[in-house]
Amino acid sequence: MPEQSAPELTHFYILTLNLPGRGQASWAGELRLRPGARRKEVYDYLRAQITEKHPEMADANPVFFTLDPLTV
Repeated sequence: MPEQSAPELTHFYILTLNLPGRGQASWAGELRLRPGARRKEVYDYLRAQITEKHPEMADANPVFFTLDPLTV
C-alpha cells in the first residue's frame, strides 16, 4: 500500500514587522490553507506564531504582508 503523502503546500507568505527605534524583521514561508481561509485569519495565525517564538515582536507594527498562491 502506498504511503500517504503530506498535504500539499498551497501558499507563500512574507510578513515584515517593525519595532520603532529597535529594528525590523521579516519572515517568509510556505503553508497549506484550507479552502475558504481568509487573509486576516492567516495574518493573525502568523502573528501568533511569530510572537510565541519572539515575544518582543508582540507590539511590532506590520510593514508588509503578502499571501500568494504557490503556482504562477
